[in-house]
Amino acid sequence: MLLLDKVEATRDRVAMETAKYQFFRAIDTAWAAQVIVNECRRRGMPDWLGRELQAILDARPHDSLIHYLMGEVPFVAGEALAVKAANILLGLRCLGRPRAESEETTVVIRALARLAGRCPLTLDRRMGRAFPITLRTLMIAAHSTCLSSPAAVQIIAFGMLAFSTVSRSGEVLALTLADVVKLERGYEIVVRWTKTRDRPMLKMVPDVGTGRDSPAWWLARHICNLQGPGPLWRSHRADGRSLNSSRERLQEKQLSRGDLMADVQEAFGSENSGHSFRRGAAVHHVTTGTQMTILQALGGWNSRESVLHYCEEAVRLSQSSYERAWRDASFGVTL
Repeated sequence: MLLLDKVEATRDRVAMETAKYQFFRAIDTAWAAQVIVNECRRRGMPDWLGRELQAILDARPHDSLIHYLMGEVPFVAGEALAVKAANILLGLRCLGRPRAESEETTVVIRALARLAGRCPLTLDRRMGRAFPITLRTLMIAAHSTCLSSPAAVQIIAFGMLAFSTVSRSGEVLALTLADVVKLERGYEIVVRWTKTRDRPMLKMVPDVGTGRDSPAWWLARHICNLQGPGPLWRSHRADGRSLNSSRERLQEKQLSRGDLMADVQEAFGSENSGHSFRRGAAVHHVTTGTQMTILQALGGWNSRESVLHYCEEAVRLSQSSYERAWRDASFGVTL
């Protein structure tokens, strides 16, 4: 109950993940992780995956968080594993028991996420359960954000950019300030790493709407908060205050994926993750009548079949698409 009371503001997913982790910590976690590795091997996990997990276990014999995430590798997609880690770290902070994060821990969590994405037992879960964010949710967050908080401005700019360019969270997170070019209207970004293409891809961050409705407006405000060259998205001090209450300057080092997930969930709701913007943008374009060839170009999909498959699952997970279909079917009748 204490845990649920402490994390009420972050909703139940954070509480659930943190409670499961706290229960896991009560046992011999290294022993439990070894049992998990052995069981996965018995179930037919490839030798290379077993060796990778065993190497991580040997390198981090006393790290209960890493041991817990190892147990999740065969059962969740890579993106979902990163979300789990971010939820647990946020829950521990809410409990007043923050975990000291190191660059080494971040690297190990990313390695586990990559293993989860390649595990044959989870190939059918590669899409994860990132729910599509709606444009309305994005705009509500944009209009309620304190412009005096660099961290709050940053996460809105991230969401606006990812949504308007139909980009994967990893592609957006990898951007540097040198990848952004100011145009007469809007910005041009160079996506140097993509999941499906070997060469860089140019995208435009549009200057549409006015003020807080414009993705380019938010990106401009965010760039003004950056000190010197470097990554476009930067870490900020977790001082226990909300994003809107924070006045700390952004640091020079890269924003971690874990902190990105925590910021996304605080700003837009705990049902969302970094990939919610691409999915939400896909649903928005499909339900507003954008041609598939145009959507394919915007999102950088290699084929029409891949964009159709992606949109099919995204629409099924979209509450807004069901609401729109129901409203159209009711012919204006108030139920």
